[in-house]
Amino acid sequence: MTLPRKKAPPQQPPPLVRPVSLHVMESYLNCHSDGHQWRLIGGWVDPIDAEPGMRPPFNQLARGRRSHCESCGGNRIRWYTVGGEVHNKYDMPDGYYHKRASKDDDTPAPTRQEWRKLLVANVFETDLRPARNSRAS
Repeated sequence: MTLPRKKAPPQQPPPLVRPVSLHVMESYLNCHSDGHQWRLIGGWVDPIDAEPGMRPPFNQLARGRRSHCESCGGNRIRWYTVGGEVHNKYDMPDGYYHKRASKDDDTPAPTRQEWRKLLVANVFETDLRPARNSRAS
């Protein structure tokens, strides 16, 4: 005996801009949409001197270059291995990453294009609104 299948609800097209937390700082929005502004800090880093979580994967023989994003404050170590591979490890500030609304929320994080649309919407809404006519009647 087979049970009748439930009809799937009609699929809605994805919105042009997904809602993002109102607390997203403008610098985070800039980095998400345009990329980071990395500045090298110091010389080469040995894996032993790196913080836990920032070390190269699988304890590979590697040397790293430490960078700091001047826009959002994130940190990166780019590890170069003997075999020529490159691995990046990041330490980003609180609030940088897209947070899910709940445990059951399976909505993917916004794409770079969606971040750009949000940035453009933000710029035009705050900076380029037409001025009101202030003449008294």
